[in-house]
Amino acid sequence: MNNTINRNDIIVLDTETTGLGDDAVVCEIAIIDGFGNTLLNSLVDPQAEIPAGAIAIHGITNEMVKGQPTFHEILPKVKSIISGRTLCIYNAGYDLRIISQSISFEQLLWNRIADSICVMKDYAEYYGEVNYYGD
Repeated sequence: MNNTINRNDIIVLDTETTGLGDDAVVCEIAIIDGFGNTLLNSLVDPQAEIPAGAIAIHGITNEMVKGQPTFHEILPKVKSIISGRTLCIYNAGYDLRIISQSISFEQLLWNRIADSICVMKDYAEYYGEVNYYGD
């Protein structure tokens, strides 16, 4: 775990999604700073149906996202918030994949707008548990 990161430099991002697969996309995104201040907390219209299984996990219904901004519409704000900051995400590989799927034509750009840390892997190392990747 990198202990030299300054709280002023970190951003914590979390998403809720329409599922786990290759067609899943973001239906909610939240970003806070290193002091816990909310910088963005928005439902997102995934422009696809949210399956019952996903609704059962996060409680976000199709009716709730209807009329909300699409991910493309809020992407400029997301980029502005995280640009030049260290992005902390629990299970970063998953969230970054889902974000890339949500903005398919900008995948290469997304991967270059912020450094990221997988908090799940750092926590597993700190706690001494083997994570579900077998690391």
